[in-house]
Amino acid sequence: MAFISATSLFGRTLSRRTGTLVSVGLLLLCVFVYGGLSQVLVSGSAGSLQQAGALQPVTKLSDITNTTTQASSTPPSAAAPTSVKVQQPAACTPSAYALPSNLSLSATPAGLKEVIEPTQTYAIHGTDGATIREQIQACAPRQHAGDSAAEYTAQTGYSMTWQYSYAQQADGSCVVTNPRIGLHVAMVLPAWSDSTASASFTSQWQTFLTNLTTHENGHVDLDRQYAREMLSDLQNFPASPCDTIQQSVNGIMQNSIARLNVANDQYDATTNHGATQGAVLPK
Repeated sequence: MAFISATSLFGRTLSRRTGTLVSVGLLLLCVFVYGGLSQVLVSGSAGSLQQAGALQPVTKLSDITNTTTQASSTPPSAAAPTSVKVQQPAACTPSAYALPSNLSLSATPAGLKEVIEPTQTYAIHGTDGATIREQIQACAPRQHAGDSAAEYTAQTGYSMTWQYSYAQQADGSCVVTNPRIGLHVAMVLPAWSDSTASASFTSQWQTFLTNLTTHENGHVDLDRQYAREMLSDLQNFPASPCDTIQQSVNGIMQNSIARLNVANDQYDATTNHGATQGAVLPK
């Protein structure tokens, strides 16, 4: 009997064009031969990041030209008298959002392993939309490392890991065994509070946050849907030549990841990053 252990080690990088995490793989093989049949263990991973949050009503803060721009265009002579005290909102708390890591599947039974992290938040304050936008720009997660300001109010990221073995049958073909899929999801949302805000503004914020959460959960639903489909693909993969089965299976897995990323992008495009679902910041 022969035992062959093969593991695909994947790194993750951030595409500056789309903000999508793509996989870069390196295949390492360790071969131990004891006889006639063989079993091979294969692993792989990929991940992605989605941004959301409709901002008056577009999604990028840099596109906002209403309240903030009007305020900045006010002549100095029209400024409030120095005798009027204006209470400044508390400083926001920068987000320490971490993208979800690859799940270890080595000790996991065959099937789907899901880890949906508790929602992370970053604190913002203010009693009007312009102030909140400024705080989001300062403290929401950046789309790219080095960005001077954030563009989106929320982010949801996933990491998908797959692992399977394949074994040689008596007829010389190979079949997939012990398929495993790991899905790790993490979300970050704004957490607003200000005791001096009006009841109307507080109500508008709660409506916005509820609708924003609905939008982000739509991304989570897509991630879970494709994780189940990938597991089904592994479970139902037909017997194949042993010298091509790994390439064929991994091709299907990578294709599923590509389709999932397209589905998430299309979801954002269709909903305008949540705007059509009511995730529009109050004015």
